[in-house]
Amino acid sequence: RISAANMVAAPVLVDATGDTGYFADAKFEPTSKAIAIAYHDFTSKQFKFYLSPQLQAGVMPEVIDTGVDPQRPGEVSFVGTDSAIVFNGSTVFAIYQDATRGDLKLARRGASWQVVSSPATDGAVGFFADAVVTDGKIYASHARIHAKLVSGAEQVDNTLHLEQITPN
Repeated sequence: RISAANMVAAPVLVDATGDTGYFADAKFEPTSKAIAIAYHDFTSKQFKFYLSPQLQAGVMPEVIDTGVDPQRPGEVSFVGTDSAIVFNGSTVFAIYQDATRGDLKLARRGASWQVVSSPATDGAVGFFADAVVTDGKIYASHARIHAKLVSGAEQVDNTLHLEQITPN
């Protein structure tokens, strides 16, 4: 943290539960200027969210995505890698990668977080995800990583995608 006098303050411990804090994205909520941080918790494989009017310790993080898919009981995905927080008025969205499935995912914050169906699942997608909101639509950029063998030689076919998502 940097004070008004441009002095560096002591860091704030946001979450010390296990091996956590990977792939963090930090934003200010546009109206209240509250601090929002989304990050991956390596220990639990969960995607977490911190929101506070000021940067302070002791705030219980919310879980955006547990990584548990009801259609695949017993399996837990690494979720929340390559994430971005976006605000649309008072609504908070998180765009992120499910690294286990190689999918791009979207979640909306309400009374609790709701994971919306994956907007992109074709191949290994969702890398380096970022997003903006304009006119009620989310535009998410992300990379598709792809390599194949052609006549015994590796051929790399990585592409950058822009998805327009209209959340329900």
